[in-house]
Formats: sequence, C-alpha cells, structure tokens
Amino acid sequence: MLAQLFLDEAMFSSACFYKYFSVNWETLVCNLKGHGELAAHTIGAFICAAALVNPAGKQNSFAAHNLPDGILVEIRDTPINYANAFAKPVSIDKRDIVSQSIAQLSQYIYDLDEGYYKPEKRFWFSPNLRYTLLAEKDIAKIDIKSLDDLISKVIAGIGYKWEEVQKVIINTEQEEVETV
Repeated sequence: MLAQLFLDEAMFSSACFYKYFSVNWETLVCNLKGHGELAAHTIGAFICAAALVNPAGKQNSFAAHNLPDGILVEIRDTPINYANAFAKPVSIDKRDIVSQSIAQLSQYIYDLDEGYYKPEKRFWFSPNLRYTLLAEKDIAKIDIKSLDDLISKVIAGIGYKWEEVQKVIINTEQEEVETV
C-alpha cells in the first residue's frame, strides 16, 4: 500500500502598505463633458472607495480587513509619488511599524517641500487624529479626524460642497447630468 501525504504551510506577516493614486482634475472634468460637480462627486466617491477597499487575497485565511491609519491628499499642479520614502525599509526601533512608517513618510515629504515646493493644499487624515504627519514641522496641512471630514474638506478644496455634489447623478437615458 502506497500512501501520499501532503502538508502545506502558510506564512503570515504584518506590513504597512503605501498606495498611490493620482487624478488629473482637468482631464476628469473633460471626460465628464465639463460637469465639474459630477467630477467632484467622483473624487469624493473615489477617496471613500480607496480608503475602504482591501486586497482580496488570503482574506479567508487571515481576515486582514485593516483600514488605513493615515491618508494624505494633496492638490497640486504636478503629482508627486512619495514611495521613495520607503526606499530604505522601515525598521522598528522605538516605534511600532505604523508609527515609524508615518514618520518616514513625514520626513520625506518635509525634505521634498523644502527642496522643491509645497502643494497648493494638503489634507492629512488619521482616524481620530491617532497619528500626526510632521507634528514638529510646518508642512501646510489640515489635520482631519474622520473620513467624512476628509472628503468634505477635499471637495471644498476644489471649490465644491460635498453635500451638494453627492446629489449629482447621470441620467443614462438622456446622457445628461442632473441633481436629485
């Protein structure tokens, strides 16, 4: 009698993820046929989705339904990806991995601000202001403690009111934008 045995193992690790998105406002408005209110609604919905969606892999095994500990939104002419803040991997000495990741990101942003230029507007969200972005240095930011406030302030930063643009929809039958 021949028996075959298969043992499998699955590794679990913890990590902080850096996600980067860039939206060109003028192109978005153009693609939506000049409807700025619909574009503002789209931006708000996008921020919400980006914050609440998790990778689907291994969720049944590990249930890693972690929400972001920090979200940075900038309004600027030229997009900047801050991924190089992590060219040197985060090391854990005195802080936990999340705190150290945010500190590394903060320092990198500060260095680029000093070496180049600051964005027109910068919004930093951490749930209930749990983590700060460059608390000891002025980087022209607005601290926000809830996702709803973040969306409202970003939409206000582009010249609209979130409460109003949420009512804007596309009438697919007539291919027109209307307010409900």
